Amino acid sequence: MLSVSQEKKVFLINSTCGLGSTGRIVTGLMDVLSSNGYTCMAAYGRGKAPEGYDTYRIGSDFDVNVHGALSRITDRHGFYSKSVTKRLIHKIEEFNPDIIHLHNIHGYYLNVGILFRYLKKSGRKVIWTLHDCWSFTGKCPHFAVSGCQKWKTTAGALPDIVHILNISDARNGRPDVFAAISSPNIRNRCSVTVRRATIKKKKSYLRESPVWCL
Repeated sequence: MLSVSQEKKVFLINSTCGLGSTGRIVTGLMDVLSSNGYTCMAAYGRGKAPEGYDTYRIGSDFDVNVHGALSRITDRHGFYSKSVTKRLIHKIEEFNPDIIHLHNIHGYYLNVGILFRYLKKSGRKVIWTLHDCWSFTGKCPHFAVSGCQKWKTTAGALPDIVHILNISDARNGRPDVFAAISSPNIRNRCSVTVRRATIKKKKSYLRESPVWCL
């Protein structure tokens, strides 16, 4: 549980802010936290944020398009957007939060390697809400759609028709980046469904990490 008396600044990161399901979750959390005495800022990578919230746009539509195009060619989704991620880290340091709350970090707007190395080095408390399966499949947000189980062994490309050009290894280094800060500063990884939490705990690299269901 968060203690208002000790931890009063929260920095949220998501692909959107106020748009779509996860974007609305972010603004909803900001409403609740603000009403309980927290100071919040949300950083997002796509679309526009609603007025009345302290927000920071990560990069631009051009950055997203370039990241997306390169990812289709190289299967390195999450390893571009270096300069905008460094600027995000500067913004985090400027805001100086007690807690960093990650949501969807995929969507062609962040460099996960740079971000997670910073999180590990910073020692800040981190909560990561896993709204889908991308963090452990490395490609498919919802692997059940294609019925692929290759993420369990890291072998081969996932048969997601949307990513038909991606032909390299399905995991491509992301689990190593994510697992590197499983402790001590990532306090919890939260899953939004019981089934997804069970999969994460029993069958993915997150089996050694604390995961609880919202």
